[in-house]
Amino acid sequence: MEQRREETCHGSGGMCEVVAKKRIGRGGNSEVYLGVLQGESKFCVVKRASRGKNALLQLENEWRVLRYLKNAGYKYSPEPLSFSEREMVMEYLGGFTLEHADLGESSEDELKALFTDICKITGALHELRTPVIHRDIKPSNIMTSKEGKLYLIDFGTAAIYAGYEREEAMKNSSITGAGTKGYAAPEQYGGLSSECFATDIYQLGRTMEVLLSGSNVSDAFKDEMCRVIKRCCAPVAGERYSRVSDIPADLLMIKTRKKKKSILVRLFDREKPGKGEGYFGQKPHEPELFIDIVRTFDTIEFL
Repeated sequence: MEQRREETCHGSGGMCEVVAKKRIGRGGNSEVYLGVLQGESKFCVVKRASRGKNALLQLENEWRVLRYLKNAGYKYSPEPLSFSEREMVMEYLGGFTLEHADLGESSEDELKALFTDICKITGALHELRTPVIHRDIKPSNIMTSKEGKLYLIDFGTAAIYAGYEREEAMKNSSITGAGTKGYAAPEQYGGLSSECFATDIYQLGRTMEVLLSGSNVSDAFKDEMCRVIKRCCAPVAGERYSRVSDIPADLLMIKTRKKKKSILVRLFDREKPGKGEGYFGQKPHEPELFIDIVRTFDTIEFL
């Protein structure tokens, strides 16, 4: 076990102690620990930047964006707790990423609701008084809680839109490696200056496409969804939806078959009494659950 003191916990201006139990994730830009806030007995995420300037820039950027989102009233991201040198402490959300969601038995209504909710949490970023572009939307960066609430995670390469303090915009522009291969929009290959809301819309389309591929729905439903996805993923940004909030209207028009149990609740259904394991085979309340959550926090750099 390792004990460290961090800066400014919960905005109190004081110091808080974090006990890092063990390392549970490692990527190209950071290591992630499952921690406990001393005196509160609450789990937290401790993210430590690896060596290198870009790793530190991404961690600092994520801290800055998360603080802005908290102050702006955005409700779909982890709460930033403290930052010190090359480390950041964040709220422990609990739950799973959609990368590990089994959608094979999901109904068409459930998928429509899921896609609509993903659009909702992304659109809320764009509709802030000073908008934010995530720039790395994918299933592994979308979490669902046990209550079925969705969250976006990994804001290391996110950008606060121009107009939010000149200094902040300048810092955003120095971040490199935004996007993940297979989800990145064409303009992300050409440089950060061309990115806009349409970049997130493209990534939403790719995310819906990947999640749809793991489902068992009718050909008619797939065809209708493909029309929406095709527009999201148009090679030219100007040919995509102009706003994320326009997508749910088209989703609503898609006809579906019989409705089943809520997908986001079913992700956390337990097996029959006595087996003591959850939907994905983990035992309830086991800290190892957290591995699935935090190992996705690193953006894959490929540009």
